[in-house]
Amino acid sequence: MPIEKLFKKYSESQFEFVHATVTNFDPEGKTVFTDDNRVRGYDHLVIASGTHTKAVLADPCIPVKHSIANEDLRETIPKAQKAIADALRIVVAGGGPVGIEMASEIAEQYPSKTIHMVFASFRLIDNLKEAASIQAGQKLNKLGIVVKSGTKVKSSTYNEANQDWTIALEDGTSIEADLYIPAVGVLPNNSFIPKFLLSKTGYLKTNSSLYIPTYPSVHAIGDIIDGQPKLAALIKAQTAVVAKNIMMDVEGRDGGKRGVLKKPMLEGMIVPIGKDGGTGQIGGFVPWNWMVTWMKGDYFLSKTDMFVSEK
Repeated sequence: MPIEKLFKKYSESQFEFVHATVTNFDPEGKTVFTDDNRVRGYDHLVIASGTHTKAVLADPCIPVKHSIANEDLRETIPKAQKAIADALRIVVAGGGPVGIEMASEIAEQYPSKTIHMVFASFRLIDNLKEAASIQAGQKLNKLGIVVKSGTKVKSSTYNEANQDWTIALEDGTSIEADLYIPAVGVLPNNSFIPKFLLSKTGYLKTNSSLYIPTYPSVHAIGDIIDGQPKLAALIKAQTAVVAKNIMMDVEGRDGGKRGVLKKPMLEGMIVPIGKDGGTGQIGGFVPWNWMVTWMKGDYFLSKTDMFVSEK
């Protein structure tokens, strides 16, 4: 997405768009190193590197929640599209939102393909109400997707001679496939972050004000934060907290009350399943199809300007 246009109102002295990959940063020296061999100083650093799925590490790469590595998506996406189009038998590992959305999109576009979903839990999106899980299962069944719960992938082996996959499951069974898409959980984009700032699971450790206590000039937003739900709906509140704390420092309000991230009054998740609805949970309520389509029918693509602007 060309986001530079959203910053046109700022002068060059206020804003610079840098198209580069951060390779490291030094919180002591307040410097950032990028792959264009430049070093930039900072007064405040906001880390919003997000997460990626195991699918981006597969061969072929399926760019779902892409990593910060410098791959060219203009090449990666067509390769992934071709691999999906050519495969007659597909296995998607994972029963969460990513796996559900991936499997349903493929099934809707290619109804003649055989698609298996495999996941360890005994129900889909098991962090939501059971009614949401049942609704998801019904929709996937309607799309012809074979859902196998209660077991997980033990190993995946690519057979060079046959050019297909053997997916061995922990229950002792196996599935032959032309394409294997691992969509289990997410992994932090943390390759540039000093290890001592990370939790055991690889996420950035911050306090409730979303900065590192020992380095208060380093802030974080989004999925990279340790212990925070990985939900786009929280970004606006997180951004407000970080912006307030940076402004307090800029204006010299050392004794003021820091911004703190509060628990949202209404937590939720929306999971599209094909183009005509889906499931999810908003507080204790499972949304109707039309509500899912209205809120996230195009996977937030129409709302990208809103997420990166002040609106």
